[in-house]
Amino acid sequence: MRDIRQITAEDTIALRAQVLRPGKPQSSARVVGDGEALHFGAYQGPRLIGVASLFFNEEDCRLRKFAVKPDQRGNGLGGLMLNHMISHLRAAGHRRLWCDARVVALGVYTRAGFTPFGPRFQKNDLPYQKMERQLYSDNIPG
Repeated sequence: MRDIRQITAEDTIALRAQVLRPGKPQSSARVVGDGEALHFGAYQGPRLIGVASLFFNEEDCRLRKFAVKPDQRGNGLGGLMLNHMISHLRAAGHRRLWCDARVVALGVYTRAGFTPFGPRFQKNDLPYQKMERQLYSDNIPG
């Protein structure tokens, strides 16, 4: 059984580093603002298998450092985590969630209702696309 719950910034670091920054020190997986962000972890039993962090400003929320263990990809965990975070943000009254998505992962975002905006770009020698999901609007039911 998979369980998604709030965790601390510190709880995210090892998995972030392993998945998003392989071969780099764990310190490279830290983000300015981690202390003010909201962090989620997906567990299978006691094993942490996915992490994601939400960073807030006055207008919207940014998803960063979304990492799923390679052996857990392709089984719906990413979508489950996204839907959990979207529900949490909607309940708190947030209107928009956006992220810089790795191009190889666009499918999980598209299936969760995200749409691309802006041009593709390179970051850390990888192709990215900005993606967004409107959480509430006059045309989208809550």
